[in-house]
Order: sequence, then structure tokens, then C-alpha cells
Amino acid sequence: MDGAPNERAARVKELMDLIRKNGNLFDSFQVENQAVKIAVSYSSRLYFDAFLKWNNSFWSEDVEGWYRLFWNRGLNPEFTDIEDLEGEEAKVLVLPSALSISGDMAEKLTAYVKRGGILIADARMGSVNEYGEVPAEGIPGRHLSRLFGLREVDVDSGHSFYIKNQCDGGKMDSRDKAIPCNFMEQRIEVDEDTRILGTMEDGSPAVVFHPYGKGCTLYFNSFMGVELKKQNIPQVEQLVMEVITSRHDSLFTAEKDSRVHVASIRTEACRAILIINFNETGKEVNLHGLGDKTELVNLLTGDTAKVCGKAKLQIPGNTAYVYKCQEEIK
Repeated sequence: MDGAPNERAARVKELMDLIRKNGNLFDSFQVENQAVKIAVSYSSRLYFDAFLKWNNSFWSEDVEGWYRLFWNRGLNPEFTDIEDLEGEEAKVLVLPSALSISGDMAEKLTAYVKRGGILIADARMGSVNEYGEVPAEGIPGRHLSRLFGLREVDVDSGHSFYIKNQCDGGKMDSRDKAIPCNFMEQRIEVDEDTRILGTMEDGSPAVVFHPYGKGCTLYFNSFMGVELKKQNIPQVEQLVMEVITSRHDSLFTAEKDSRVHVASIRTEACRAILIINFNETGKEVNLHGLGDKTELVNLLTGDTAKVCGKAKLQIPGNTAYVYKCQEEIK
């Protein structure tokens, strides 16, 4: 408070010296375009709260849970409005608790997926249109039913679902973990070309994947984000990331602790990766989506390593590291 230098001041000086020594990297960088965006709508939020009679709303928890899933994988999402999707270029769009979707929004979402986007949504999407009317043809409405390859036939509550073991032909066994359906779940029927990736206790669809145009959709029949806020669910994280990386295998991602921050910037020649471990103890960080021939230089310690596609790093507690990532070294 009195302006006297302390340990934090010394660390700031160390980082500033690093930036000055690497002017060619930090003078002309761009923050990498976010691969994931969470699309929200004010009107949809109002309908969500109104359905709960303006009491004990968990809308924000659903949004936060989805954000946490991607944060844990080094993909720090941006937020956008569902109404502003004209020409959207993000690789992945997430629609948490999108109860109200207008006909115009549905058409824009359809166009986004048809161009190659990956669209992820959860429970009771499209329950009403912009006028508060339930679609005459059934939830989630004509456009969204075709897009997601499903339709609601009933609702229930108090149950759990299971992610299918994709390495075992989609079979269930006693090792599969039951994942609670928060608040309620939908009973849905699916089209012939819709893949069922998770089922309820009675075997009915709970998580479904549907190819559409050049893109695809992934749907959870319960408020998945709420449970993701309560706890990390490795099966769900893995499933979501498999859907994304199967179409974008060079996407830069990380496996890390939730109290470790990973972000990256780019110049024309290379990438810089910032990793901050806010834990008291050291943590392992696994980076994916690096070039096949990449030189990774820790700008703080001077340590250098050549890696192929991925890297395993040990980050000490309470430490910030910056790595220069020179890709495709000849």
C-alpha cells in the first residue's frame, strides 16, 4: 500500500523484461480466434425464469457449467447472442437452457451447422417461440427437430443417464457411472440417422449426435451444465471433446486442473502459450494440437524441447510460464 517493492513487483518486472526481450513476438501478436462460443438470449432467459415462477432460477449455473467444461480443456469460450449468428465462424456453438428460440434464430442455427459448425444444446431447447407459443408440431419445432434429429415425447424427473463406452461397441457395463439429470429430463425419440451416445436407465435416448450438412449437433436431454458446475464429469468432457476433435483434429487444447489457466496468442511465425498455475502445488498440463515438428521454448527458464503434436509439462505451484511455440521446424 505504501508503494514499497515486494515479491509481486519483482515478478512483474521479470515478466516485463521477458516481453521486452521478445518484442518480435509480443509487438505484433493476435489473440487466437476462440473455437467455442456460448450463445445466450435475454428473451430465452426471461422465459426460463418465468417457467420457474421467478424463483430459484438455475439458468446461470447451466451456463457456468458449460463454460467450466471448455475451460478445463484449455478452450476459453466467448459469449455471443443467439440473434447475432449471421456468418458465425466459431467451430463450436453451445446453447445452454435455450428454451425460447425464434423461427429466425432456428434458421440461422441451421445455416451455421450446414456450413460445418458443431452445435451443442441441452434440455428443453426450443420449448417456445419468440411469442411464448409451444410449437404446434411439437418441441423443439420443425427446424430444430430436423437439425438435431429428435423430438420430445414427454418429460420426467429424478433419473440418471449413462455415457456409452464407445471403445466397447457402445455397450453398457457395471463400470459405467450414472450421471444425474438435474431438475428434469426429456423423453425423446430420434431419427434413423441419429446416433445415441448415452441412454437413460431404461435404455431410452439421453445423449444424441446428428450429422447435418457439413456439420453436426450434440444434444443432452437434461440440464447438463448444472451438473458440470457441481462436479467435473470426465465421461462428458471426453465425449464432447471427441465430437469436436473428430472434425478438428489440429485444434489446440489442454488437459489440466481447473485452477490452471491456459491461453495462447499467435504471430505469423509462431504461437506463444501462457500457463498460470494458481495451485500451491505443481500440476501437470498436457497440450494437444501442436505441429508435428514443434520446438517449445520456456521463455522464463530457457528450457527447450522438441515435440510432435502434443507436450506434457510440469508447472510448479503459484507459477506463470510463457512458452514460445515454433511450429514445423525444418
